Amino acid sequence: MRASHPRLAWSTRLTCRPAAHRRRSPEAIFDIDYLVERPEAFYTLASELYPGNFKPTTSHYFFRLLQDKGLLHGCWCATCPP
Repeated sequence: MRASHPRLAWSTRLTCRPAAHRRRSPEAIFDIDYLVERPEAFYTLASELYPGNFKPTTSHYFFRLLQDKGLLHGCWCATCPP
């Protein structure tokens, strides 16, 4: 099940949108000099990724139910590019 959760694809989004905030590279948004120069770029990204902006999927609720009942002994996932 695909959650379409932006945090799962943050590196892709940063790679595809460096020009959105006139960055020299995707990683520049985390550079302290760039933060001082253009703080709005970092804070825009941070607000997009802020916890609470997303609703869990049915699968997330199911795994939580298994965990709460003591039936979940492990959970592994692989993030694969689309």
